[in-house]
Amino acid sequence: MKSNIKLTNPYLKLNNNFYNYQNISPLNNAFLIDANYTLLNKLNLEKILNSKIEFTKIINGEILLNGSKPFSMVYAGHQFGHYVPRLGDGRAINIGTIENMHLQLKT
Repeated sequence: MKSNIKLTNPYLKLNNNFYNYQNISPLNNAFLIDANYTLLNKLNLEKILNSKIEFTKIINGEILLNGSKPFSMVYAGHQFGHYVPRLGDGRAINIGTIENMHLQLKT
C-alpha cells in the first residue's frame, strides 16, 4: 500500500558507501499516542492527519510514501576495540525528505 505523499531522497545521490538500503520491520499492534500537528500542517501533510490509522501505519513503516527508499546512514569508527570502516546506523531508518525535512523512523 502506498500513500500519495511524495518524498525525495537527496542522500541517495551520494556514493553508496554512505548508506545501506533497509527493510522496515513494523511493530505489532502499534498505536498513536500523539503527533506534532503543527509540523504536519507546515509540511502540508493534512491528508494523513484525517486518518490516524493511515498516519500510524506510515510512522510504523507499514505504508511507504511515494519516493521512499528506506536506508540507514553508514559511518566508520571503533567497535569492540577495533577500527571498523563501515558501521551501520542502527538508530534510525531514513524514509525520505519533504520540504527540506528528513523523515526517519526510530525504534
